[in-house]
Amino acid sequence: MTYAEELKTKGREEGRVADKQDVLIRQLSRKFGLTDAERQRIRGVEDTERLDAALDELVVAETKEAVLEKLG
Repeated sequence: MTYAEELKTKGREEGRVADKQDVLIRQLSRKFGLTDAERQRIRGVEDTERLDAALDELVVAETKEAVLEKLG
């Protein structure tokens, strides 16, 4: 893989992470409300599996803590 291809791949992955973070922040804010610290916590998570777990939990969660717990 060339350097340019590596950068392109890295950029796509970073974009996917940012998209998941954006959706989680938007939906949590709408359902429960978020503090700035909680938003920053979500922005600090780059593991797509943990972000997916939090997004899945959001569907059934009764508290935002249950969702944020999935982030580790």
